[in-house]
Amino acid sequence: MYKRQVTGYFVTSLLVIYVVFHLAYIGGVFLDMGIVIVPLHMRAISLGFALVLTFLLLPASKKRLSWLPWYDVALILMSVASTIYLVRLSPLALEGKAFASNTDCLFAIFLFISVLEAMRRTGVMVVAIIGVLFILYAYSSEHFPGFLWGPGWDIRRLAAFLYMSIDGFYGDAMGVFSVILVPFLVFASLIRATGVGDFFMDLSFALAGWMRGGPAKVSVLASALFGTVSGSSIANVTTTGVITIPLMKKVGFKPAVAGGVEAAASTGGQIMPPVMGAAAFLMAGFLGVPYWDIAVAALIPSILYYLYLLLSVDAESIRSGLKGLPRDQLPSAMRVLARGWHYLVPIIGLVTALGFFHWRPEKCALLGMVLSIVVSFARKETMLGPRKLLHSIEEGARSTLSLGALCGGLGMIIGICGLTGLGINLSSGLVEISGKNLPILLFLTAGSALILGMGMPTAGVYLFLAFLLAPALTTLGVKPMAAHLFVLYFGLAALVTPPVALAAYAAAPIAGASLYDIGWQAMRLSLPLYVVPFLFVYNEGLLLNGSILQIITSTTISVVIMVALVHGVAGSTFFGPIGWQSRIFSLVAAFLLLIPKNIKTTILGLSLFTAVFCFEICRAYQKSKRSIDFR
Repeated sequence: MYKRQVTGYFVTSLLVIYVVFHLAYIGGVFLDMGIVIVPLHMRAISLGFALVLTFLLLPASKKRLSWLPWYDVALILMSVASTIYLVRLSPLALEGKAFASNTDCLFAIFLFISVLEAMRRTGVMVVAIIGVLFILYAYSSEHFPGFLWGPGWDIRRLAAFLYMSIDGFYGDAMGVFSVILVPFLVFASLIRATGVGDFFMDLSFALAGWMRGGPAKVSVLASALFGTVSGSSIANVTTTGVITIPLMKKVGFKPAVAGGVEAAASTGGQIMPPVMGAAAFLMAGFLGVPYWDIAVAALIPSILYYLYLLLSVDAESIRSGLKGLPRDQLPSAMRVLARGWHYLVPIIGLVTALGFFHWRPEKCALLGMVLSIVVSFARKETMLGPRKLLHSIEEGARSTLSLGALCGGLGMIIGICGLTGLGINLSSGLVEISGKNLPILLFLTAGSALILGMGMPTAGVYLFLAFLLAPALTTLGVKPMAAHLFVLYFGLAALVTPPVALAAYAAAPIAGASLYDIGWQAMRLSLPLYVVPFLFVYNEGLLLNGSILQIITSTTISVVIMVALVHGVAGSTFFGPIGWQSRIFSLVAAFLLLIPKNIKTTILGLSLFTAVFCFEICRAYQKSKRSIDFR
């Protein structure tokens, strides 16, 4: 028992040191102390920390051991040695080396093995496999035909490039991880610890709990509010889902539907302004625009997503005859706001610093942390005292580990793409395969994003897809903002698309239903993730870019498409269930409206939808009239 306690204290201390190191670097503490840490060294230390903690906290197999096995010790020593060698014993790395020495190669192999094993343990084995294939490609590219041909790069050149430069393991992906992802994930952990999740949940119950299918609508609202801060679909499911899923089942929702609603709602939180998790900050860095531009552009598409989800939940409630919760069992919205308005201070402060004062994202994360700690003292039960604060920091540090290994692997892949020119060639290859036809290229990109995004965290998915796939879209004239949001949406869609569907996986044990049943329900309820990206690629008004008339027209048509899809897929309107004929006509109307920049099909689609809608109103009226006469 004593050994376990000592080990626990050591790991906790290491997790706290790991976070404090990053925050001190971001806050300029080292510079104030006269210590200069160059970006390459910062990224190396950050990755080294992440690797060591991964091997300490995540076992190689499900078998539990009471001691640290020899292979974990070896991996930890390899991670530490490769980091120290780069930082202290090889100053030439800062100047760049064309070829690595035998010793350089040895430590590069140490790091390579450590990163691959860490990715395996953190569940991103697909990236590890892709990374190995990319290295094999770089080594033997002289044997490939067509646009894949390259001069071939031997081991010494690859080791120097990947390990001893700022373009490989320690490339932009690790830069984003060390400076943006770590502080924002720690901020998310701190704000969760203050009780903001309970506040959002109570507020959602007050606003929507009384409606038909109330708990499901509460899930949608709470997940939208909490998901924009947490930046993780899985964290969102496990935080709000433990309350909403049992309540949905209690009022009559099937377990698979309840889990699907929560998975879909939690996934959408990452496209909901104002915070949008960490993805928006990564996108701002890629596009070289202020964060506020990303949040503004993402507003209408995210509203369309949640509009469809709320209408789908309402349709499910009508079809199943479900009601809301009694008002006497629900909190008062005014009382909830009066008691918990201070929870909004960190979020408002963060958004204000980002949008109006244009602070750097990492500085805003520090501000958010400070405000979270301050507002926690507003109530005794949410106060972040020393013990609770340390626990929150520890939880935040743990949540970064999978991304640390992932970003190291992504840096390797992105570095190979830059070294061999594969990134540019891949974009050109996609354009050639599509025959320079934009619709075909969009479908190819969407399919690639769904496959590549399976089993990866959102931030990692976006980094990967933004580098490999977004350039292909911009080549054919898609605006950069639309291209990057397109790959982000389909990267998110992988979280609810079977067979992987990580968000559904998190909801399954809470709902007590099959992973695949929940996955299919979540996919059905998340339909806008697959549709809305095509809309904003062809209609810039949805990204609030264009004249007022364009914005209003694009938004109105998109709302009609969402309503028509709900009618066709869910089989119900605001007035009750509809027949199969109306469902088919609704889907046809939605399809006609999806055809871009064709005034004839747009008019025909709107006319068909209006006819179906009016017919269902009349049918519902006649039905209610007969019911009254009968009584």
